[in-house]
Amino acid sequence: MGNRSSLVRWMICYAGTLRLLLLGNVLVLSVYFAFVTLFNGSIPQNWLPYLPFIAMIWALSQCTILVAFGIHKSLWSFTSIDEMLHLVGIGLIASIFSSVVIAGVLSRPVPLSIYLLCAIYSICGIAGARLGFRWIASRLRQTQFSSEQKTALIYGADAAGVGILSDLKRDCPEFRVIGFVDDRPECQCNSVAGLRVLGQSDELEMLAGKYGVSMIFTSSMANSEVLRLAMAETSLKNKLDIRVVTSFANEVRHGARCIPREVPVEQLLGRSPVEMNLSLIQGKVSGRIVMVTGAAGSIGSELCRQLAVFRPSTIVAYEINETALFFIEREMQEKFKDVQFVPCIGSVQNAQRLSEVLKTYAPSVVYHAAAYKHVPLMERHLFEVIENNVFGTDILLQCCREYGVKTFAMISSDKAVRPTSIMGVSKRIAELIVRSSSARSTNCVSVRFGNVLGSNGSVIPIFRKQIEMGGPVTVTHPEMVRYFMTITEASQLVLQASSLGSSDEIFVLDMGLPIKIVDLAERLIRLMGYIPGKDIEIRFSGMRPGEKLFEELSTTGQDTRPTLHEKIAVLNEPGPPPHYLREQLHHLQAACQNRDAHRTLTILQRLVPEYTPSRELLMTVRESKNQVNRSEISRPEINHSETSRPEWIAS
Repeated sequence: MGNRSSLVRWMICYAGTLRLLLLGNVLVLSVYFAFVTLFNGSIPQNWLPYLPFIAMIWALSQCTILVAFGIHKSLWSFTSIDEMLHLVGIGLIASIFSSVVIAGVLSRPVPLSIYLLCAIYSICGIAGARLGFRWIASRLRQTQFSSEQKTALIYGADAAGVGILSDLKRDCPEFRVIGFVDDRPECQCNSVAGLRVLGQSDELEMLAGKYGVSMIFTSSMANSEVLRLAMAETSLKNKLDIRVVTSFANEVRHGARCIPREVPVEQLLGRSPVEMNLSLIQGKVSGRIVMVTGAAGSIGSELCRQLAVFRPSTIVAYEINETALFFIEREMQEKFKDVQFVPCIGSVQNAQRLSEVLKTYAPSVVYHAAAYKHVPLMERHLFEVIENNVFGTDILLQCCREYGVKTFAMISSDKAVRPTSIMGVSKRIAELIVRSSSARSTNCVSVRFGNVLGSNGSVIPIFRKQIEMGGPVTVTHPEMVRYFMTITEASQLVLQASSLGSSDEIFVLDMGLPIKIVDLAERLIRLMGYIPGKDIEIRFSGMRPGEKLFEELSTTGQDTRPTLHEKIAVLNEPGPPPHYLREQLHHLQAACQNRDAHRTLTILQRLVPEYTPSRELLMTVRESKNQVNRSEISRPEINHSETSRPEWIAS
């Protein structure tokens, strides 16, 4: 085995030399055949002494030209018609050169017919050797798949169909094409590239059964809806695999890439995007200074883009992520040159930095999009979520009131309804803070909506990357459903709410029916050109910490009232008295500062009685140093009656 592999390596290394030796033998034989042809099979005795000398000079001079043009380096198994034409030209040049050399060296004149015959035999011999080698290589490849070959048809007896046939013969010997199918009358009963046109598309079912066809290749399926349906029907009945082969010319002209095409998220929504009343937003924003926190995130950056359309005098972009802020600044400067865009690095937890920015730029409207949003990740960061989402909102609101901000709009989430995650309960408490913070000088509202398609961390970018990698696409649960909206819708909703709100209000959008995550995954797979379960597998991974099967925009029986926009409603729901909320926030802040997980969870449930902590969080709290016993953590410091009737209601 080792000797064989060494021989193969040696042959590969010296392949050019071996090809040149073979060509030399062909050239020598061409001289003998030329003499035999000229003298009718009997070479005169007086020419026999000169024959080896003529053959040697002819072969050496021909090889010199062939080497100069690199003919010996060309791979014979991929010989093409273009190469043959190129080879004829080189062969003529080599023959003229060889004839001149022989005439100059040999003392005896050689008949011109000898030179002509030598040229003909040399060119035919070299071309024949190359084509023969290609044929043998092709047959060997087909032999490897002879027992596994699949019978195939090609739809389209045209240039594209012949191109598919050529590619299959060269690169896919596992397919045996038996003929063409075409709907044009002039093609019937004719042959193309050595194969017959067997029928039309309405005969596909008959042909598939008659010849045992398992595959149909086509380059023109998309041209006819009728044809597409006929092929799909035939495919279902006969278990055929239909492959659409895009032409190389189309790939070059239209710049097709090797990655799946981008799918507009609007196609995944299953409903028409909600249109906003832009005139109201215009009156709120145009010519004013506005500020966006979390300005480089998915929602925050889209808010900046939407705001710029209404031509505010200045957009103050407040963001802690330096790199993301750098890129949104460049984008805004390129797209909206007439709107002043001011990037400001800072955290919403930093009261001093917020005061500096608000004092310097004096915005009249603040859109609060800064928050920790990733549910499973945040379950492992209890204190950080509370400090950022709850106290960051509280600090920002206090600063806004102090510096005379007219309107404050916070982005909330449907996860704030009957929360089961730290992210959800933090957003619910932030809603309570916003409701209790309105004053004569500052109008405060919250905007609650579902998942945003295409945002950072949403399922769409994750699914798309999994599909591009060939799958599987991971879905947590087959029955999990969510409300979805586009980034543009979400951003416009926030702007709309800030123009509608009077005070202490939570706005919700009529988002239609919730969508199953598995249906969303299947839809995306199909839009990217694959078949779910066949090309791309869907795998269920199980629910993650803090997740729940169903999300809601409001609790059952909760009253709503209409607004000026038919798709936006205002929730009517009670909230704790401001003094009680302040007291509990004070205790919550002390618990976070002391890193007391048990105490923190207790206060969260006091503020949001409907909050159900995840099992993973309960285990984390149970393992903390401040945990006393297991019964306490099951319902920390709260009995059943207290849960259903919190202190601020009982009082």
